Amino acid sequence: AASVYSVMAPSWLEEIAGDWNDTNGNHYEVWMDESGSSCSVRTTRKNGHTKTTRGMLKYDSRTDTLMWGRSYYLEMEENNNRTIYWTPLKAVTPYTWYRCDDEADEDEEEEDEEDEEDE
Repeated sequence: AASVYSVMAPSWLEEIAGDWNDTNGNHYEVWMDESGSSCSVRTTRKNGHTKTTRGMLKYDSRTDTLMWGRSYYLEMEENNNRTIYWTPLKAVTPYTWYRCDDEADEDEEEEDEEDEEDE
């Protein structure tokens, strides 16, 4: 029965798809892999260097966490999907990612929500 769950990735896996920035000026583009239980990441460094890593974010059904490599796990606040926290398993610096909207200015956020229906 365990294998059934590994395919049933939680909905928050879809929520982290999209574009993110971190506090160091790096940009991340995240999309869900065909398997549905992992995400690929294209990282653009501040210097413009890009690197795409397939399956970089993997859902671990045993612990019900999303892992970034083997060193970090995802933490989210319940009512905030604009900031996510990568908490290290070892004594290294944690990462914080901020959702970025290239098409919308921060000020115009409320107006945008009215005319786009996700359903």
